[in-house]
Amino acid sequence: MDEQNKELENDVQPKAKIEKEKKSFSEYFREYKGEFDKIIWLSPKDLFKKTVMVIITSFLFGVIIFGMDSVYNLGYDLLVGLLG
Repeated sequence: MDEQNKELENDVQPKAKIEKEKKSFSEYFREYKGEFDKIIWLSPKDLFKKTVMVIITSFLFGVIIFGMDSVYNLGYDLLVGLLG
């Protein structure tokens, strides 16, 4: 057992140290601007459509949850009325 452990320890090589380069503010800003330019922005028309869809979907989910809650409350009240 000890021989196997020693062999395993010898096979493991230390990981190379990775040194981070310190970048100047101008280099950082240049890279930031380059990445920012890659963003694909929505057109105002598409943005408006998607915003309206989110509002409508949120409203519909609210109505569905309200309806389910009302039905559950009615059922609970009937059940309590029968038992109490």
